[in-house]
Parts: sequence; structure tokens; C-alpha cells
Amino acid sequence: MASGYYRNSSPSHDDRLYAVAVVVSASVVFSVLLHACRYCRHRLNKEAQEAEAAGLHRAPAPSSSGGGGDSTTVGHRQQQPPAPARVTVEEEMALRSSSAEPVLCTYRKAEGWAEATCAVCLAELADGVTVRVLPVCMHYFHAACVGEWLLAHHSCPLCRAPLDPPAVVVAATRHTPSSTM
Repeated sequence: MASGYYRNSSPSHDDRLYAVAVVVSASVVFSVLLHACRYCRHRLNKEAQEAEAAGLHRAPAPSSSGGGGDSTTVGHRQQQPPAPARVTVEEEMALRSSSAEPVLCTYRKAEGWAEATCAVCLAELADGVTVRVLPVCMHYFHAACVGEWLLAHHSCPLCRAPLDPPAVVVAATRHTPSSTM
């Protein structure tokens, strides 16, 4: 009876194999996840470098350091964002090859803009606020409101005119009212 007691209290060969299999499996899963993260990071860095080489600038990612500067970090270099172009909406539209790229400009009530409220948040457009004009339909909204909308939809929030994703934003600081509004 004493020999049966010792045999049941010591781990068996199967228990040891199971423990080794769990440790090896966990190590393999960790290794695969680590390599997947490295691959994604490498791919994002490569895309950022290609975008920089093509002249496109990505918005700075929010950082937990609380730096809060206006510069964008690409790799180990600091880069200042480009100054906005000073052109009218019509000039900007004439320069573009794609008609689906939104344009940023400043709302001026005195210039006779057709709409006085943002159709996304339903708030009144204040004089001097930045608005985004959708060139397909020439509707305009608060830049932040329509920016959130366009992350989830590829159409105008007001008339549902389709936009070609992804839309690249080019800043303009003046707007001349057009007869189509």
C-alpha cells in the first residue's frame, strides 16, 4: 500500500509532457505575436516614408508624453507641418485632378454663404471658423464634424453624394462665394 501512495503523489510522465507542451505553445504564440507587431510597425514606417517622399503629410499621432507641439515625427527627424496655401476655393478646385478631395477654408458670414449651420452637429457656423467644403456637392461643415463623419462614411452628410475614399485634405484660408451655392 505504501508503494501506491508514492506513485500517486509524484507527477507522472504525462503531466510533465503536458506542462512542457503548454510552455512551448505559449512561447510560440508569444513569438508569433511579437513578429506580427514588428511587421506591422515596419510596414507603417515604410508607408509613412513613402507618403513623405510623395509629398503627403500624415497627421501627428497623439502621444502620451503630453508634448503637444505642432511638429510631426517621422523616424527620428522632426518636421514642421507645411503652411496652408492662400488660394480661393475656385482656384483650389481648378488645380485638382480629383473632384472628391475636401477643401478647408474659413467661414465668413459677410461673404454671403448659403448655409449658416453645420448639418452634422446642427450648430450655427461662427464667423472665422474652419469649414471643410466637399467639392462634389459644394456643401460645407465644421472641419472636425465632417472629418469624423468621413471616417465612417464616404458620402456627403447632407445630400449623400458619393466621395472617392480616401479624401486628402488641402488647406485653403480664403473662400469666395460661388453662384452655385
